[in-house]
Amino acid sequence: MSWTALPIIKTAGVDDIAIDPQKTSTLYALACGGSGDNCSRTVFKSTDGGESWSAANSGLPAGWELSALAIDKLHPSTLYAASSAGLFQTTDGGSTWSPVDAGPTLVVNHMVVDPRDSSTIYAATAGGVFRRSGGANWSAFNAGLTATDIAGIVVDRQSTLYAVTYFQNSGIAKSTDGGASWSASGPASLRSLAADPQDSSTLYAGGAGVFKSTDGGANWRMVISGFTGPIAVDPRNPGIVYAAIFTSLPGGNVAGISKSTDRGETWTPVGSGIHTFPVHDLAIDPQDPRTLYALAGDRIYKSTDGGLTFSESNTGLPRDFAAVVAVDPRIAGTVYVGIWGNGLFKSTDGGASWSAMNTGLPADIVTAVAIDPRSPATLYAAGSGPGVFRTTDGGASWHAVNSGLNTRSVKALAVDPNTGTVYAGTASGVFSVTFGE
Repeated sequence: MSWTALPIIKTAGVDDIAIDPQKTSTLYALACGGSGDNCSRTVFKSTDGGESWSAANSGLPAGWELSALAIDKLHPSTLYAASSAGLFQTTDGGSTWSPVDAGPTLVVNHMVVDPRDSSTIYAATAGGVFRRSGGANWSAFNAGLTATDIAGIVVDRQSTLYAVTYFQNSGIAKSTDGGASWSASGPASLRSLAADPQDSSTLYAGGAGVFKSTDGGANWRMVISGFTGPIAVDPRNPGIVYAAIFTSLPGGNVAGISKSTDRGETWTPVGSGIHTFPVHDLAIDPQDPRTLYALAGDRIYKSTDGGLTFSESNTGLPRDFAAVVAVDPRIAGTVYVGIWGNGLFKSTDGGASWSAMNTGLPADIVTAVAIDPRSPATLYAAGSGPGVFRTTDGGASWHAVNSGLNTRSVKALAVDPNTGTVYAGTASGVFSVTFGE
């Protein structure tokens, strides 16, 4: 499978896109229609699935920035465009546009039409969620929102609203009453997730702190505050949990590793010997859980005393950003680390020395590595450009496995220990694939 660039705009990127739900080969895009200083965003239309595009902006204000596009799913020839000059509407599939009103008072980041009520439009702005219903003026609907800089908004088939918020107190908010009231839907601004290996209903999430759930994610509570990166749970003793946390303690800030021995209820700073920050990945050796590997900046550190002290383990590694580390679950001392711009490296002596394992693997940004626990010689590596690659010989040779992926920018990988199914987390959602034995 190969990718072909769609000939829409040859300068700046696409900010928004809408697809006709009744005729999916018809697309609308909000994109740059010029170059350099002459670039202004306007509406383009394709009727052949994106093979060719033409401007669909008659009646739209010239010289005014457009910021959002929304399609009426009940009447797909009706679309709305938000601009700094107000809200505009087309009822003929973009052939002509006419002004509707002045729009919300703030720049619209995203906009949706209620799929069950075409007269209701929701707009996500830096000042919260605004609603226009039945032709009435726009009104703010922010009760219960803990942050009002809204990046995106979704309406499901039951008219349930979900809003994604920016910055402090960011996360997902949910409304079941048309935006009249909102409640948090999960922890805010997450960066990591880990599961108790012996109790699948216990989860830990890292974001504005460490959050813990004991009911499979239905409810969460914060167990420690502080900006949190990776979390690792001891596979043999799940009472022991490690987290990379930026915390404020008496005597100053600590950007390192904290450890809990009571399933996250209390925490103690550990990680003496780590001199580069922040810690952006953690891995525990399943064969010896007192052995940990931590990535921080362009260094890899190793601990053999349960995280109390660390020392560098970089012999043979290039001094570039170390992005991800994975430990073989069966073969003691076998570790893999991905280095930006240099590919994947392997150690068979617990990090004392490293060798490149890139035959068939692009020396690109490796951001995710997953080992098949059923057959540890089988690994998957992915990055922000080349997609997913597979090896069945412990990294000696690799081949691409990207059929069906609609994006090559992969952020996370996981392998089901029971079936071997591989899951890839991308900017376009989660994809899965299962290989034959």
